[in-house]
Amino acid sequence: MRLRARLLLPLLLLADLASLRPTWASSLAAWRLTSQGVLELRTSVNVNPLAFYEAGAGQRGPRVWIDLPGAPSHSRSVNGNGDLRQVRIGQPDASTTRLVLEFAPGVRLDPGDLRLVGTARDRWKMEFKGVAAGLIAQGEGSIETASLPLAARPWSSSGGSGIASGSGSASGSGIDSASGFGSGSTGASSSGSGSGFSSASGSGSGIDSASGSTGASGTDLANGSGSATGTGRGLTGWSRRPPARTALFPTAAGPLSAEGLPLVPRGRFKVVIDPGHGGPDPGAVGIAGLRETDVVLDVSLQLARLLQSRGVEVLLTRTSEVDVDLPPRVALANSSGADLFLSVHANALSMDRPDVNGIESFYFEPAGNRARSLAAAVQQQMLAISPGSPDRGVRTARFFVIRRTVMPSTLVEMGFVTGSLDAPRLMDANFRRQMAVALATGVLTYLQNTAQGLR
Repeated sequence: MRLRARLLLPLLLLADLASLRPTWASSLAAWRLTSQGVLELRTSVNVNPLAFYEAGAGQRGPRVWIDLPGAPSHSRSVNGNGDLRQVRIGQPDASTTRLVLEFAPGVRLDPGDLRLVGTARDRWKMEFKGVAAGLIAQGEGSIETASLPLAARPWSSSGGSGIASGSGSASGSGIDSASGFGSGSTGASSSGSGSGFSSASGSGSGIDSASGSTGASGTDLANGSGSATGTGRGLTGWSRRPPARTALFPTAAGPLSAEGLPLVPRGRFKVVIDPGHGGPDPGAVGIAGLRETDVVLDVSLQLARLLQSRGVEVLLTRTSEVDVDLPPRVALANSSGADLFLSVHANALSMDRPDVNGIESFYFEPAGNRARSLAAAVQQQMLAISPGSPDRGVRTARFFVIRRTVMPSTLVEMGFVTGSLDAPRLMDANFRRQMAVALATGVLTYLQNTAQGLR
């Protein structure tokens, strides 16, 4: 099996032929960006992803995007962390899935170092050198699961390796449109071999400018008409960026500090954090519309950063409001070799019972003492920052995510979103930060005891 490294510009498709292409499911099965800055993809077998790059300018960071055959089930955006600002998955035309990684302003990527490398018939990776600082691993789906062939393939690309050089043109709407992703098409032609990106020229709607035109190397076009020529590292003719979403559930202000947290050997432990529910499943909804999914995601993201600051490798089953079924959450944990699994939830009862409050932690009894010790460690810390909230105990349960994971696992309920005592606390960003610190303390205490051979 010959492994291939590609960062090719796609062949320009004639409009009449492009309109005849059928629609089929996306060949993108899973993606993951590791804490070391390596993008990993699992696709249908024998497809040829096409990768693109555009340099950043001003307040816009560099972007890398990858086009694959087939249409995604839905367009979505995932907030990044560290040097990664956002990941977007969309549909630039009826038969293409586009995965976009947008990095923060000031991040520098050398296009000469960017290679989309095939490591198997259905596996690809790309390394982003120099951007690993502050990254928390994130992704969707299971990278390790076996892939199936794609029923129909919309395109193929010429053989060879490296980055195509030559000249080309681009037109139409590209990655971002007002609804999230463009509905037109972007094409370019290339010839030659070796390294370097082709120069581009074109016209269309831009991203960053409200009006006017811009002519420069590899920059976006303004709204309306315009042109860009030169040795641009990427395509022109992108659509306008969608309006920024207002943060309706902000995290606590001020820097997140790991001062005072227990110390563990750096680089020794790996933890999977599972923010419950997500996307169309908000979980419990309580007083004043407080949603479980918002509470647990905010706490989990802060918890991940705290653990990472202590040298713990962290994987999250989700990092934004996306719907992840239970089996993929378990599959991620079991395939990762993690030392523990923590599923984060908030409880609820009838809105007629605001008198019911309390904190509890669950473990699967056949998992043994280590699972119970983990549950007890986090339960103790949650109670310490929740005065007056009843201790509902460390209890056994058969929840799927703690029953099917192979490492010590616990599912925590941080309080009742329907409780008159718990709900106002869970609404409070500062309390959620305290809860993240409490969970981090419990996890690190457990890991510390593990390192000392006490578990």
